[in-house]
Amino acid sequence: MNTQNAGTLVSASDLVTVSDYFSFVGADEQGHVAFAIDNNRGRDGNAYQAEHFYAVLHDEHHGWMQVSGIGRYENTYHALLIIPDSSFFQFVGQPAAGLTITSPVNQLTLRLDTIPERLVLVTEAISQPACIGRIPVLCLETTCANGVGGIE
Repeated sequence: MNTQNAGTLVSASDLVTVSDYFSFVGADEQGHVAFAIDNNRGRDGNAYQAEHFYAVLHDEHHGWMQVSGIGRYENTYHALLIIPDSSFFQFVGQPAAGLTITSPVNQLTLRLDTIPERLVLVTEAISQPACIGRIPVLCLETTCANGVGGIE
């Protein structure tokens, strides 16, 4: 992520929401697995929030597995540009350079290679398709929260 541009956008607004979604389908010596996790964090004035919105794990031998740690957690260090760690999931690195997601509670480690940056910053008026009113929208996924915009 271009942290200079994103940092400017984040500091310019009292209301900020950032979301990261990761999904993985693959195999190792133990078999095939599928995993997905959606992480959100934000700021509303001086209040900071974080949550693991959802996570799912499927193992070819055991089926759908229970994933612990879904829900809100304390954003102690007021992290917005990185995913804050929780007691259930820890995040080391950045997607642009490689990221490792670990969850000892869920017996899970996921190492991601470099993910190419695709960032859309929108601060124009409502006539722009990826803008919600005059709220700056930071899109890090295929589509923005309002269902339009996204990767260039």
